[in-house]
Amino acid sequence: MIKIGTVINLELIPNDKNKKEKQKVMKYKCKLIDRSKNAFIVDEPVNVQTGKSEHFYEGTEFNLSFIGIDGAIYSFKTELLAVRKGKITMYKLSDPGKEKYLRTQRRSFVRVEVTTDVAIHPKNPEYKPFRTYTIDISGGGLLIAIPKRCRLPKEGQVICYIALPMQSGEIHYVQAECKIVRQFQKEELVPLMLASLQITDIKERDQEKIIRYCFEHELLSKQK
Repeated sequence: MIKIGTVINLELIPNDKNKKEKQKVMKYKCKLIDRSKNAFIVDEPVNVQTGKSEHFYEGTEFNLSFIGIDGAIYSFKTELLAVRKGKITMYKLSDPGKEKYLRTQRRSFVRVEVTTDVAIHPKNPEYKPFRTYTIDISGGGLLIAIPKRCRLPKEGQVICYIALPMQSGEIHYVQAECKIVRQFQKEELVPLMLASLQITDIKERDQEKIIRYCFEHELLSKQK
């Protein structure tokens, strides 16, 4: 459900000690660095607006949320149990248990028709890696062309290395593990074979780059 290194979002719950913040929602980000049966261990939370860390007292309450490995958003109320200072300041946050998590399915990602380079590395050793291009892409998956003389398993997982040329001129390279959903042909693209891939594992920052890339191309298409 959650991996070490996952970004944790915190919203401060106002109380008598932080009355000044009652009129606005204070948001923070941190990363999960360890966990136990009933606690999350995170690094020092950073204020999303200021980019600076702040000190909190034991007993401070937050609304905690994170994106699970299934792409859904999980949230629950948590309390600061302890602060351990050292080279890395660590915060211990209460974990009420999976049965208390609120699960929210994320909205569908924007999908854009765009051609960009991608390298496909099948996990099955019987199939060789190959380079190709996308037909369309979104933060949740991609449709790729399968070049002649290249083969892809009918099912299973592949590792995709995707090039994202941004409008700024910068090129981002992201890695994503994908599930092979199906392979098919489109009449207008015959004899080209296509494969639909669903992203199942990706770093949050890489997924954000794909979403930004899609957003840029959506804006360009609207301008045209």
